[in-house]
Amino acid sequence: MNSKILVLSPELGYGGIGINALKRIKFLLEKGFRVEVYTNNKSEGLTVFQHPNLKIKSIVKSFPGFDKFNPLFELISFLHLKTDKEQPKLVIKNLPPFYFHLYNSRIPELIVSECVLNDQISAISNLKGKEYSERLMCSRLGRILVRGERAMMKKADRIIAISHYTKDSIVNNYSIDKGKIEVIYNSIDPDFFNRKRYSEIDSGIGKKIKDFKGDNLLGVWVGRPHAIKNPELLFEIINDMRDYGVKFIIIGMRQDDRFIKDYTNGIEEDRVLFLGRVDNDLLPEVYSLSDFLLITSVYENIPTVLLEAMSCGCVPISTNVGGIAEVIDDGVNGFLINPHHDKNGFMDKIHDLLNSGENTLNKLRESAVLTIRERFSNDVIKEQYIGLIKEMIS
Repeated sequence: MNSKILVLSPELGYGGIGINALKRIKFLLEKGFRVEVYTNNKSEGLTVFQHPNLKIKSIVKSFPGFDKFNPLFELISFLHLKTDKEQPKLVIKNLPPFYFHLYNSRIPELIVSECVLNDQISAISNLKGKEYSERLMCSRLGRILVRGERAMMKKADRIIAISHYTKDSIVNNYSIDKGKIEVIYNSIDPDFFNRKRYSEIDSGIGKKIKDFKGDNLLGVWVGRPHAIKNPELLFEIINDMRDYGVKFIIIGMRQDDRFIKDYTNGIEEDRVLFLGRVDNDLLPEVYSLSDFLLITSVYENIPTVLLEAMSCGCVPISTNVGGIAEVIDDGVNGFLINPHHDKNGFMDKIHDLLNSGENTLNKLRESAVLTIRERFSNDVIKEQYIGLIKEMIS
């Protein structure tokens, strides 16, 4: 298999979407495809991965205030494509980040949809403390981008939705024929994200967490300091659990982050450990030392952190939003909280874990690990993805 595939991916190699895009590119390379990628100037994927059959071009700068966003990304991609001596057999477009639909091509197109913009705008429109980019998404610009997304979806030959939730949303929002939408989940490597024995954990951060945890139940929260991740609810839970034997570690935020400083007043340092950004190679140790994962978001699809943590035997307690219920079987491999702002629901589940025996916790851990290995491993998802690619170029 030596066919050339063109991938349009404004975000590549970092963030949940960029990491998943890079993973799918690796699937293609492993099966012998030649891959060319158009991305933007902020993508760390330009340096993190090299392969003789891979060519990566940084074709645009990001739009001010949007990090990965450039409204002309597709048009500039088309101009590059027109000068290419060898046309690809297939164009794969990763969404989001979003960009205007500005050209038409006769080359077959596959869209990978990580979320539907209309859903995202609805979820964040009433939130307090929105970032600049989130405020712009809720403005007229967002409505223009929705029309562009609809046009791309309708033009595409096939669409990959990363969950049944996304598929239903595409059909309902854009009246797309559901027959051209394939649900293929994102995946992880369960041999990398596997539960480490306590004695195996000897990194600096692992030792720090061991000292911090002691004999307490330990929860972990992972995310950016954005309103959509609902850190306000997180710190309400932490404050109300202060009289119990529960500690928390927080990844992706620092205590002095502007967005959360109003929520962290009065938080005792011996109960919450802020780790900031943690290297990906160390995450299995963090999850293995944690008893449960908290997801407090008001909007998600299927977050990568959920798959990673469960693969390491960390029991998830999550808001029931987006596609999360397609992963968590409530009470079997984790817990779902309805509605998503129910602080008491989270606290009840944490109390249940505190009061349950080690056997109960181990059963939840084993079920979580099995779920990921059977349904969300790279090996399982790669075959589904490559099967669709071969079907489209045959």
